Amino acid sequence: MNKLLNDKFIGKILKTFIEGFIASLIVSLNGINDFNDINLIRTILVGAIAMGISAVLNLIQSKLLEGNKNE
Repeated sequence: MNKLLNDKFIGKILKTFIEGFIASLIVSLNGINDFNDINLIRTILVGAIAMGISAVLNLIQSKLLEGNKNE
């Protein structure tokens, strides 16, 4: 587990989360005409966070699978 959480990998996790979050925001905010609807903005933010988490989980899963192949 210590090999998984080294500084280089933590940086990669943050980068992947930010990329997923921003990509989701860009796509979602493109179609909004009324930024006063707080429920819509909240929904978009929750979706963007979920996208970022999903990207990070895929990265961690691939790293774990890679580690199992090397053992």
